[in-house]
Amino acid sequence: MITISETIKTTWKEFVGHFPAWAKLVLPVAVIGVIYALLDEWYGASSLAPGQLPLAAPGGWPPGIYFAAVIIFAIAYAWMNVVVILNADRILGGKQIDADTTYKLGWQKVVNAFFVSVMYGLVVVGGLLLLIVPGIIFAMRYSLALQAAVLEDKRGWNAMRRSAELTKGRYASVFSLFFVPNLVFGIGVALLATIPSIVASFVGSVIAPGSSLDSFAIRATLSSIDSVMSALTFPLAVIVSVLVYRAFRDSVPTPAK
Repeated sequence: MITISETIKTTWKEFVGHFPAWAKLVLPVAVIGVIYALLDEWYGASSLAPGQLPLAAPGGWPPGIYFAAVIIFAIAYAWMNVVVILNADRILGGKQIDADTTYKLGWQKVVNAFFVSVMYGLVVVGGLLLLIVPGIIFAMRYSLALQAAVLEDKRGWNAMRRSAELTKGRYASVFSLFFVPNLVFGIGVALLATIPSIVASFVGSVIAPGSSLDSFAIRATLSSIDSVMSALTFPLAVIVSVLVYRAFRDSVPTPAK
């Protein structure tokens, strides 16, 4: 069975070794994220004092635009999640990232993947409402359902059942292999994310201290950088999940269809 250190090392190796390809792959969702972040800053500016930001849209987000933006972002995220899972499986299998093929394949799998993700969330939340412990158990048991849905074409509850087969008796391993690597990478990303904030705040205070327009520009810039960084580092968590999935899959026979 794969160890925590092997998971961290392999994930980092495959992420850094294919970084240009990963960056190109997640570009569409990065662009959508930046647009969403800019709109959020623009409409959110209405909460400032009157006159603090000229031409700010009154009343915050218009409901129609807000719901349209949320739906578009949710669809883009679900699709990109499938695409990154497919490519993580490719590189861990010794192949190269193939954006064109997996973009198309991602659309074919996104509906099932979305419903499996919703099903997983409902089961875990339902378990958490039952004295918390069942929710933690369900989270471990069904943690590989999305990978089974995308990589084995398991649909609906069959994906959940497949995850239960893969993780049976391995909840401690599932927790450690998911939690520790993602904690390590999460801390690193969080520390990296503080650099743009420090630089932008310093530049803003030097160039135009107290300027409302400058304040908006700083917030918009930081939100855009945050969106781009989130997109660029997104493959890290996915590689971890696919690596764990492949390790468990290879040690548990695939049931006959």
